[in-house]
Amino acid sequence: MNLRPFGVSEDSIQNSFNIFMNVLVTADGRVKIETPTSKTMDSVSFKCEVDLIVGLTACSHEGTNGGRLKQIGYAVE
Repeated sequence: MNLRPFGVSEDSIQNSFNIFMNVLVTADGRVKIETPTSKTMDSVSFKCEVDLIVGLTACSHEGTNGGRLKQIGYAVE
C-alpha cells in the first residue's frame, strides 16, 4: 500500500510497532531478532477512538517465523 496520498512518506515512518516479533536489545545496544514466542492463531484486538491510517506488513526477515514467509490476516470492524 502506498501511503503517499495520505501525506506519509517512507522517511516519515520512524518506528514500527512489532506486535508478534521477538526483538531483543543486547547489553551492547545491538538489535537481535529471535524466533517469535507467539503461536499460530494468536491474535490481538485494538479499539480505535480516532480516525487513523494503518499500514500493515508481515516481516520477511530471515530470523522471524523460522525463516519462512507466512500469511497474515486482519479485519477492520
